[in-house]
Amino acid sequence: AGQARAQRARLVAAGVRCTARQFFEVGFFHADPHPGNLLVDGRGRLAYLDFGRMGRLDDDDRFALMSVVVNFANRDAAGLARDFRELGFVDADERAEETLRTALERALGDDGPRELWGGARGRMSFAGV
Repeated sequence: AGQARAQRARLVAAGVRCTARQFFEVGFFHADPHPGNLLVDGRGRLAYLDFGRMGRLDDDDRFALMSVVVNFANRDAAGLARDFRELGFVDADERAEETLRTALERALGDDGPRELWGGARGRMSFAGV
């Protein structure tokens, strides 16, 4: 059981690294990475299948997605709302952005200590990024 759990953890980490590299470095990504389109080869490596759905990100979109990650890690509702507007996920209207910001503040609210990626939120800040 422990070995299977460790292998799953390695595969998840590999999937996160692959996705981050596709989004943030390359700008070309597999747009449908569900379990039917992924397999583990005989050496325990993650392999992608079915490249029928692919996508491209230009530099502006890649940097905007990086900003989403940073603002999420910092629990910055206003920053996330702005990012979602800039990415076209929200109408380009101040009222829509403000409504989203309010909802994100509730969702990301500071109602006690939370852990993020195994570390206490208070010790993790990406504010300087």
